[in-house]
Formats: sequence, structure tokens, C-alpha cells
Amino acid sequence: MPTRAFRSSGRVRTSPLYGGTLRAKARFSILRIRRMGPWAEFLRHEGITKESELANVRRALWAIEVSDDLPAERPRLADPVLTGGIRTYEECQREARRLRSTGTTALRAPSAALLPGGARGWKVDGGLQPAAERDGTVLAVFGAKPDLVGWMAALAARPRSDLLARVRHLSARLKDDRD
Repeated sequence: MPTRAFRSSGRVRTSPLYGGTLRAKARFSILRIRRMGPWAEFLRHEGITKESELANVRRALWAIEVSDDLPAERPRLADPVLTGGIRTYEECQREARRLRSTGTTALRAPSAALLPGGARGWKVDGGLQPAAERDGTVLAVFGAKPDLVGWMAALAARPRSDLLARVRHLSARLKDDRD
């Protein structure tokens, strides 16, 4: 059974993946294996930390089918580097470039945007209850991937406010990096 990955987009008519153009061959698409991943990444990069700031969020959420046999390498970096803030960003970019130069077509890494266990879902057991904790995973696919199929799962959507507590916010990382 194929894996479902997710990506959010601020523009409704924008494809969830880079495609067909020459420019796209040099690009990559970042997908999140858990549904909360794209929301966490958006909140992290936009600096959204308060429930009141969610009121104006309107983004499309895409579900993308990814073959389980898509070869994806794991970067040779420690998890604190992979999940770090601005200070570790260049090191992560160098490692992605190294992997791509070896012919790697995709990489899989822990989510920098979600705290450990923050990708958990929900279950119904006498009402809506939090499901078991799950870690977020990022899949970066390099170049055009015309064989991947996506569905717009939500239009003009926003995340639930309880996600804010499970995000590894950059503002907190910046403070840590200054100390």
C-alpha cells in the first residue's frame, strides 16, 4: 500500500509538487509523512505561536501518494542537527546537496518542525481522544516526479490550535541559539 504524504500550499491553484519545467528539475519538493507536518512547518516558519494568529490562516492541504519502494536516503547527520534551528540549516543544506550529487532522488529525515511525538492523530473511543504519539518525518524528493499523484484534501484550511504546543518554533530556537 502506498504511503500518503502531505504538503500545504498558500496558493490554491499551485501544484503540490514541482513539475515538468526545466527549472523544476533543479528543485525539490518537501513532503511530510504525517498530516500535521505541513501545518507545523508553516507555523514554525511564519512564527505563529498564538491561537489568535490562526484566524487568518487559509491554505490548501494536499495528500500525495508516494510508492513505498521510492528509494530515500537518510542524511548522515545527528538528529539534533537535523531538527535544529537556523544555526544548523546550512549544514543540512550541504548534506542534501551531497546526497543529491550522488544520484539520490529522495531523502527521509525527522521533522524539524514537530516536537518528538507531535505528529499524533486522533481516535474515537467514547468521544474524540488523542491517539498514541508519533514522530514526524520529512520526505524531500528531488526534481520533477510526474508519477506522483496528489489530491487537494482541504481548501482554505487552517490547523487546530492544539498543534501550536507540538511545534518546535523557530523563535524559541533562535533564543536557544543566542544563549
